[in-house]
Parts: sequence; C-alpha cells; structure tokens
Amino acid sequence: MLELLKNNFGPGDKLVATSGAPQYVYAQGFLTRDGKHKLLLINKRNHEIEVPLAGTSGLLEKTYGATAAVVDQTTQGAPARVENIGRRRLPPAGFGVAVLTLP
Repeated sequence: MLELLKNNFGPGDKLVATSGAPQYVYAQGFLTRDGKHKLLLINKRNHEIEVPLAGTSGLLEKTYGATAAVVDQTTQGAPARVENIGRRRLPPAGFGVAVLTLP
C-alpha cells in the first residue's frame, strides 16, 4: 500500500473537496502537481463495499477512461493491479485501497 501511495502522490499535490462516499469508505480527491485528478479510496471494512463513482449520487461526474490501481487482500503483497473503470461502481475488497486516475 505504501508503494501505491508513493507512486501516486507527492509534494505539491493539492487536496480537493470530496463528498458522496458511502459509510466505511474514506475518499479524498487530489489535484497532482502535474495536473492529473486522482481519487484515493480506502475500504475500512473487511468485506466488499460498492462505491458509486458516477451519476447523481456518485463521487465523480464521469469515469470514462479512468484507471484504478488497487491493493487489497487478493493482491497478497504483490504490486497494485490496474483496472480500467468502465462501470459506474467500484467494489474494493475488504481493507482495499484504490487510487483512481482520471483522464
């Protein structure tokens, strides 16, 4: 997880207001120093929680072309897996951490 954070965030990144996350999911938006928009999601529970990403009750206006680097119990210490976000919900596994990068 630390490698995931180190590879995606750094000095000069700005926090942005973030709302719409379900209970037991921590969400924080960032504007990186190179102009990319990123969203950090942390599942604080030991089971999968679906996170609405797009739409009226979601965290983001659109997810087309977004990618998610995910570390959870299924990666078992391996590097983060990268998923294309082509749907409106992201189900991070128990205690999962995801960093979404928007186009």
